[in-house]
Amino acid sequence: MTTSHGRFTRVFLPSLLALSALSLGACETTSISGMVVAGPSSRAVMVDAKDARLTGPGIEGAELEFRVVPELARSSGNTPLPTGQSVLISSTKADSSGRWTFTPPDPRILGRPVTIVAKKDGYIPARSAVLMGGTDKRVLVVLKSIAEADPETTTSAPAPSNPSGSAGESKP
Repeated sequence: MTTSHGRFTRVFLPSLLALSALSLGACETTSISGMVVAGPSSRAVMVDAKDARLTGPGIEGAELEFRVVPELARSSGNTPLPTGQSVLISSTKADSSGRWTFTPPDPRILGRPVTIVAKKDGYIPARSAVLMGGTDKRVLVVLKSIAEADPETTTSAPAPSNPSGSAGESKP
């Protein structure tokens, strides 16, 4: 004769343990990956993992910061900040091929806006809010070269004038 306690131990307890293991695995933080490339404007966008721009040449050594609004920082145990400020939660650097990986410190950040700030000498910095998450998604960070920037947005010294004013020489 089997007792109800024995049946619970043989049938339900293993099932309960298996479900617990599955739910613990679901709490693991997913890494977000992306690439830094040169382009026509500085920005960060979420793209499909098969986006062709992710296979081109990248920008080595670009520095990336990941920032969240205070409500998300509070969930990570940080002190809330006044409205309008953001909290740095992580930073990384692009490798030799321009690729990078970010692991959120709190899984609740996935599916929420994270501000990505990307910088590299010789490029205009990017600052964009991106919804993090999705196994089939990547973050494409595009930086515009300062050399290719519009003259109106780039400051430069005036060209030297031609003091002689000789004929046949053009003035700048």
